[in-house]
Amino acid sequence: MNEPLRISVADDEADMRDWFERMLPTLGHQVVSVAENGVELVEHCRALKPDLVIT
Repeated sequence: MNEPLRISVADDEADMRDWFERMLPTLGHQVVSVAENGVELVEHCRALKPDLVIT
């Protein structure tokens, strides 16, 4: 089996951020950060180096 992806999620809608944060772990992945705007996302990505970004 493949390793879980380390994922950063960004969305300006809180409901969407919450949905991704709940659903991605059920698929075997790890949500390493959640951002509500692009500035936060860039900071998170520089620090955490996720495998995948979902916006």
